[in-house]
Amino acid sequence: MLGILALTHSSRKANLARCSVEFLNRRFADPERLRELPPFASLPPPRALYSGAVSFYRVLAQTGEGGEGIGVGDGAGGTGGAGGDHRESAPGRPGVRLECVGRLRSRDRIQHVALLDAGVLLVGYEHRLERWRLRAPIDRLQRLTTADCEMVWRCEHPHLAGLHTVEPLGDGRAALSCASADAVLLCDLERGTVDATLRLPAALYGQGYELNPATDLRRHAIPDEAQATHVNAAHRAGGSRVVVSTLIQGAIGLLDLASGAYAEISRGFVGCHGARLSADGELYFADSPAGALTFLTAAGQVARRFAVNSRWLHDAQQISGSLYAFALADTNELRVYDLDGGELLWRERFRTWPLPGLFGAARLLPGWLGNTTQSLSFHPAAPGAAGAPWRETGTLLSGAPRHHPAGAAQGVTMKSKRDNRKSLKLHRETLQALSEQEASNVVAGITTTVRPSFCAVSQCFC
Repeated sequence: MLGILALTHSSRKANLARCSVEFLNRRFADPERLRELPPFASLPPPRALYSGAVSFYRVLAQTGEGGEGIGVGDGAGGTGGAGGDHRESAPGRPGVRLECVGRLRSRDRIQHVALLDAGVLLVGYEHRLERWRLRAPIDRLQRLTTADCEMVWRCEHPHLAGLHTVEPLGDGRAALSCASADAVLLCDLERGTVDATLRLPAALYGQGYELNPATDLRRHAIPDEAQATHVNAAHRAGGSRVVVSTLIQGAIGLLDLASGAYAEISRGFVGCHGARLSADGELYFADSPAGALTFLTAAGQVARRFAVNSRWLHDAQQISGSLYAFALADTNELRVYDLDGGELLWRERFRTWPLPGLFGAARLLPGWLGNTTQSLSFHPAAPGAAGAPWRETGTLLSGAPRHHPAGAAQGVTMKSKRDNRKSLKLHRETLQALSEQEASNVVAGITTTVRPSFCAVSQCFC
């Protein structure tokens, strides 16, 4: 077993008219949109518009030597790909098979789920985070149901709104990307409390509503158009840093959780989601409107792209090596590809509810989980487990220069993996030869780095 893959679902349907770069640019391009905002107290409270669910899978490795190759599931809430068509993967190519561990449905939309370990789940909703204890490690359960889950604590905070991702940091904390706050929140996983709010810098992205202890985003919802960045991901990037992505600017950047310093690496991928660091130390993200998994060089330029013929690729997640999972929201699918061979190894299509609204009735239908696939997470099998080529997440050793693709990235062809690895190796060796101070000077000279001030009263970087 390679590990456990989690996928969230939303009852929200993909509105393709709103999924293009052109629409997003029209929606957010007005330079005056953050000026003369209505008083914060006049904003209405958030409305719960959608329900959700989460699916869990065991990811099993296969040799590709005449065994079961690509599996096509029907998304009917069963074993996930146990039925449907199968065809063999190419001889010698890696293959995978997904076994559904269980599916949990919720009246509230589950945004993202992370496994703290095999027996603990961190379940992120739009306005709260919950810690669940499982009655047994998830990889040992025959079938995960709500009866197997016990909530240990619930974390709520005035700035915890528009949560998109939950990222355990390995030090007893988790980073929460919160779009409504334009911030990454740090949560203590023992106490279930938010200890700090780290906002992306106004010097780069504009100033929206101020955040202070009295700014309660649970009572007053900041609409997307009044947000500066709509940050939608924060994932570990080595040391005290996380890599973040913003929908509005299509920016990828590094945020230091210890100091609050921020360095933008690249921008121009409007609508992007899910920035992460691969096991090889490459930055990658889902260029959602383009339907392509995109990798960046150490200089912030496009290294290569992998298109999956999607009009809204909501997320992409590395499983192992060249195996990546994809959440295609426009077709309500989960896919797994081998990027090296360009081979589709697994696909599962989920049922959709054709009527607008009436999701309460839809939840009564067996097998209906949502109308769009959303966010992915992967928990590798423990080191030494059978069939588990487990590796630590790579480390990006430096910030990188800003790069503005200005649409040119759409036509970039696949670059050879060998050339890109040479570039990464040279970048690492160059930085390793520098002292810590010299490296800081290099970063300061080629990136836009902002060190915000820390407010001890509100525990907020502003």
